[in-house]
Amino acid sequence: MINHSSLAESNAPLLDVVRVAAPSVPPRLFTAIALFAVANTALLNSVMGSRLLYGMAQDGLVPRRLGVLHPKTLTPPFAIVTVLVVASALALTGTLKFLAGTTSVLLLVVFATMHGALLRIQRRGGSTHTPFSVPRIVPMLEIVTCLVLLCFQPLASLGRAAILIALGIPLMLSARS
Repeated sequence: MINHSSLAESNAPLLDVVRVAAPSVPPRLFTAIALFAVANTALLNSVMGSRLLYGMAQDGLVPRRLGVLHPKTLTPPFAIVTVLVVASALALTGTLKFLAGTTSVLLLVVFATMHGALLRIQRRGGSTHTPFSVPRIVPMLEIVTCLVLLCFQPLASLGRAAILIALGIPLMLSARS
């Protein structure tokens, strides 16, 4: 549709494709759709992040305060505010591309960790209630996939994610003491 070298040099490659493939779509409409998609992704990440902190607080992995629910809305306000503060700091300290790269790295780390936890749970065994089972090879392949995908992330995003993970370790350790 468009020469790959032209797309590589473009500041808005997806918009260039839309202009060629669907010339009747006004660029402003496409921009609005793209902004909606970015906002939706940000909302999903904030909901996921706050619920992840909530669950970790319930398990005693982070301070219990992050697992406190609001009596009326039944949402974890301290976890939500924590995610908002971290996301705002990230958003204000880099470009959208850099933020997207850092988010990708963090999500890959979360997914790899989740699959590692699944392997540990399977190895530990002892539970008679097994609503879900998966062959051990599946989480192993998922961990390898996440690690391979991490190799393709920019070094700056890997560094930023490493800093965030390093900052999170004392938080987890404080919950255990």
